[in-house]
Amino acid sequence: MDTSNQTREDSLKQIRNLCFAIGSYYALTGLLSIAVIRFELWLFRFAETSSGEPFPFPIEEMFNGWEKIMPWIIILGMAYIAFGLVLPRYRAHAFNLNLGLGLVSAAWAYIYSHQIIGFIHRLVSGFEEFPEARPVLLVIYAFIGISAFALFLGPQFVLGWKIRKMEKETPA
Repeated sequence: MDTSNQTREDSLKQIRNLCFAIGSYYALTGLLSIAVIRFELWLFRFAETSSGEPFPFPIEEMFNGWEKIMPWIIILGMAYIAFGLVLPRYRAHAFNLNLGLGLVSAAWAYIYSHQIIGFIHRLVSGFEEFPEARPVLLVIYAFIGISAFALFLGPQFVLGWKIRKMEKETPA
């Protein structure tokens, strides 16, 4: 096997492994999140029935919201795994498929951070009498948004960079 074919196969293997790692991470994160959310909901419901006190509204709203968006991260993870599986066949379209996954990742990161920020805002809305807390909240909001986008778009950029590098080194 000549060196250009070997380089192409090595690059393809690296990209596939990265797709499998990203997909597995997202899918497992989604599955574990759903399991934890359901367990916490069960604990809160159990505490509610045994104490007779009502379930705190913002917490229930947060859990219900997360329960709706976490299956989408599982689907996103499965899409990355599928991308890794079909990569050898659709190598010529790899960058465009990567961009599509990137758009879905960005949308999920936006929805997730918007939901978390909205929940925190409603949770602390009773603290209007403390205006000095506003800068701290803005820092927390910024951190949540930046970390969500970094977590979901960082791997996307690495994947895109590796695909472009493979395309430049070895034409399909």
